[in-house]
Amino acid sequence: MFARTVSTTVCRVAATSATAARFSAAPTRVAGQAVRNAVPYTALAAAAAAAATVAAVNVSGPPVSGCEPGMIGLGGLNFNQESLATLLRKTEFNMQEIRHLAAEYQKIDVRYGDGTISGDEFANYYSKKFELDHGQTAQLFRLFDVDGGGSIDFVEFTMTLSKLAKGSTGNRLGFFFYTADSDNSGSIDKAELMAMLFVLFRLGSRDDQSIASSVVARDKVATEIMSEADADRNGAIDVPELKAWIRRGSPHAKHCMELMEVFGTRFLQ
Repeated sequence: MFARTVSTTVCRVAATSATAARFSAAPTRVAGQAVRNAVPYTALAAAAAAAATVAAVNVSGPPVSGCEPGMIGLGGLNFNQESLATLLRKTEFNMQEIRHLAAEYQKIDVRYGDGTISGDEFANYYSKKFELDHGQTAQLFRLFDVDGGGSIDFVEFTMTLSKLAKGSTGNRLGFFFYTADSDNSGSIDKAELMAMLFVLFRLGSRDDQSIASSVVARDKVATEIMSEADADRNGAIDVPELKAWIRRGSPHAKHCMELMEVFGTRFLQ
């Protein structure tokens, strides 16, 4: 669970605002020791700035009833300032996005209300939001459940979403593969690919949505992708084949990665 018990005073984090300014203004000469010190100064400045952001939210944000002194309340979740500053830095989300995700997290955790998201709560919510099938939600849940504990805490939730929504092409490629591989076999067959195309193309342009709604059109796109990506012609695409297909950059490959980016941003809406 996200830390809820460590109390940090506002003064401590507010003081970090001045620290951030001091580190940001630190000189970085072009020669000698100052250059070697530039990276530590930059890292410390970033951490201090994140902490200062949290302090500003704590001071100026709306009061939250039931929130312990020194804690920041977002809905039913309480955060100590140091942990929240770390989360902001690691996820690259801003406070508005974190507030939204906390609200979203509360919407998902409705069946048990225990502060974590169970597999059935996750499947219930995202199967409706994205029209995912059971196998797809199960695979997606495994990606979010980083420690394999059988539930998703808020840190796992936000860290995973940061990779999907703000991560690299490699991150999106991983999400594409493991969501599409609904039977967890280690490869994507044509039926699984068609199911994934339905999910993604629904999020695209009007032409994409037409393809999503037509089995014949999706079958045509899936056949073309299988022809491009299934190098050993065994009827399934494994991870190396998928990576090679993305690297070659066919129009289908580029478009699938573009739609995965849209998929990621939809989690933040």
